[in-house]
Amino acid sequence: MTTDSARIAGILSELDNLHAQDFWGKIKNLPENLSSDLTELVQFYQTADSAARAQVNASLTPNSSFLFFGYASEMAVRAVRECNPDLISMGLAALAIENGLFDARENIIVMCLLCYSALKLQVDPQPLFLNASALATHPRLVTELRNFPSRPPAARSLKAFYFAETGSGETFDYVGTN
Repeated sequence: MTTDSARIAGILSELDNLHAQDFWGKIKNLPENLSSDLTELVQFYQTADSAARAQVNASLTPNSSFLFFGYASEMAVRAVRECNPDLISMGLAALAIENGLFDARENIIVMCLLCYSALKLQVDPQPLFLNASALATHPRLVTELRNFPSRPPAARSLKAFYFAETGSGETFDYVGTN
């Protein structure tokens, strides 16, 4: 799918009009149209050159950065439900788009879910995380993406980040334990 720059600019403009308080604690998943827009943006970003990626990053505000955490979390769940490791790559690319704008440490929480999903699918997470690190520019985020899969198992476990898995198949999910 080819996405033109005007379409990407339109998506970024729409994202900036959203507010975290409109979603936080009110919905479990992003609305379908918003998820579709984010998928389109992520797919563009994954194949864009560094100049186009920099324009996307520069267009984001802290107001819209929270959406990328939600999207990446959704991709971690959907990857397991659909047995599709490509969705893990999309979630990691969403973290690269957010690029530590809010706080690079927040990305680490979602990395846990994405790494766990990869391992659950019996996919080596290291190459997925390395590919995503090439898309990010925030120094701390780049380092965390490169190193997260190499953490000792206890330091990257769901329990360490106060999550647990529940359900299986179409009902699989991650839930907070705190």
